[in-house]
Amino acid sequence: MRHLLTLPVLLLCGTASAQVDCDSVRVDSIRYAPFGDGLQISLFNQNTHFLSGPTVDVWNANGDTLGQGYLEFFVLFEGPSLHQVHFTPQPPSPFTGTVVLHYNDGEGEAQCELSVDALDLCPPAGCVPVEVFAYQQGGNPVAMDLPWSVTDTDKTVMASGVLQMDGSGFGFATTGICLLPGAYTLHMTQPEPAGTSIQVGMTQLGFAYTDGLTVPLPIGGSVDLPFDYYLLCADGTQSIVPSTMEAPTLIVDGSMLHITSNAPLGNLTVIDALGRTVHRLSSLGTRASVDLGGSSKGTYLLCSENRNWPTQRFVLR
Repeated sequence: MRHLLTLPVLLLCGTASAQVDCDSVRVDSIRYAPFGDGLQISLFNQNTHFLSGPTVDVWNANGDTLGQGYLEFFVLFEGPSLHQVHFTPQPPSPFTGTVVLHYNDGEGEAQCELSVDALDLCPPAGCVPVEVFAYQQGGNPVAMDLPWSVTDTDKTVMASGVLQMDGSGFGFATTGICLLPGAYTLHMTQPEPAGTSIQVGMTQLGFAYTDGLTVPLPIGGSVDLPFDYYLLCADGTQSIVPSTMEAPTLIVDGSMLHITSNAPLGNLTVIDALGRTVHRLSSLGTRASVDLGGSSKGTYLLCSENRNWPTQRFVLR
């Protein structure tokens, strides 16, 4: 490993202009890579001009390089950006070290050192939004239904549904679910053969980031895709679901969500399709009602923070 903490920051950043660039970039968060090795770094550029050719490295507290990133964006625009740095072994949490941003300031290569101290590498407690997806490659999009399910290591179904492609647009379909950190398997099937080449898998919310898993789905067949989701953050109770605990009954009446269970509900969270928390509630009883009158129409997830039952989906119409 390289030891790179021997030069002053001003020298490494180069010109005074580059120093201004460094002062305008902050580290918003560092997380374990959701599906694999290494870390995922969220940067925020407060500068109004972009930084060319950005790549990101990670140093530990001793200045040793843990991993080197690659060019994911041609420029770093104003606002947030997410960067992948793949390496093993992954460091323990909390993490103290340095995020190194390399870029071109117009006069040559420049570099910013962004120190971080004791950052939690795990996502906040509770389930974390994630997406199941499928897309067609080659030829014109074909309408199809793709039944899917996500199970844990004990074969308990955590979520299920049907991805529907309408044969128009770009030929892809996604649906959002919410999973606790742990090990899972995505199962997907195509009951009626259709299309040419279909890729299915798991990705982060928004279907926009590079970190995810993909596998081909045989035409008219099925596929199982095992995957880890923030596995280092699992608390060891992922699959402990009492056999007598049934999922609650959800009834949507206008803007009201009525929840009925055969056991105390505990702490619940309602999450919208963008992964935003829109309501939290806590109930020691077996019934509860939630007024979502201020929420938009669309699909929502009801998560049990006590992990009493799999995440449930409902729709406001």
